[in-house]
Amino acid sequence: MHRDRATRLQPPRRAPTRPLLLALAGAFLATTALRADELQGRVVEVGGGEVCVMLDSDLVPTPGDRAVVYYQREGSGKRAVVGEGRVARVEGCIVVVTMDNPASAVQVGHQVEIAANPQEPGSLEDSRPDAARVSSNEVSAIGTLKTLSTSQEQFKMSAMVDQDSDGTGEYGFFQELAGTIPCRSSEMLADPNFISSILGVTAAKNDGIAQRRGYYFVVYLPGPEGAVRETSPLAAMDDPAFADAAERHWIAYAWPIRFDRTGRRTFAVNDSGEVVGSLHATRPYSGLEQIPPADAALDRAVEGNVQNLEAGFARTKENSGDQGEWVPQ
Repeated sequence: MHRDRATRLQPPRRAPTRPLLLALAGAFLATTALRADELQGRVVEVGGGEVCVMLDSDLVPTPGDRAVVYYQREGSGKRAVVGEGRVARVEGCIVVVTMDNPASAVQVGHQVEIAANPQEPGSLEDSRPDAARVSSNEVSAIGTLKTLSTSQEQFKMSAMVDQDSDGTGEYGFFQELAGTIPCRSSEMLADPNFISSILGVTAAKNDGIAQRRGYYFVVYLPGPEGAVRETSPLAAMDDPAFADAAERHWIAYAWPIRFDRTGRRTFAVNDSGEVVGSLHATRPYSGLEQIPPADAALDRAVEGNVQNLEAGFARTKENSGDQGEWVPQ
């Protein structure tokens, strides 16, 4: 009797209201959509069983996410899959994908779709330095600078940039050398390009800072009031005095995307063709926040405008622009 009365006095259970059901369903769908997100991009470099991808989104995938490389068939618009792989790592604005079949016919320009659990840029932390990768990245950075030295001379001889119209060409920026944008003064595209396209497309994305295999790269050219760093878009530089100096001098630096993770040493090359390197262990150059200044490796003890690249590399740390010890590589 009492039990029946207690049961009768309990308030009835209410079914979930419609707004609550809609909210729960929305949260579920949002979570599902996030986990099934498909990031799109394109291949900008291929080598050694790895594919470097530039994404269309600012979000980045997680290592291990599945990637499909494909192209659209002409006429039908259907997708032709070239190969599959997994995200190995994220380096700055580049996603590195390891292919399941390294011999697959992946080419620069192919499209990439990554089934990802996207993250905000910089949210993926990996505190474990890989000594082998660091060493490999440093060797690659030196090689890129040596190639750049040769490419700069070829670019100058082509006179694709001749802002004072004196028949003598000037040195160029990454975006010009790679054929990413028209060259200053001539408005011509470098075709074929003088350097790898990855340096041009990453420079265009990173406000003039190029990127390749764990390293950032920057080019400085002389300007009317001192050296000018490459930017995106390129700054207007039509002063004849600048043009004369740009026929003689330039300098480029390479430094780690993440110090101690993607590299340790910083490197430089200039119009002499010599490559030098320095280990700034206490105040390292790293990422887009610590960029080497134009005169970092230059000798302040010589006559001339060091700020405008009128100097060679310093042979002692006391004379270098950043007080670092720069040694030939």
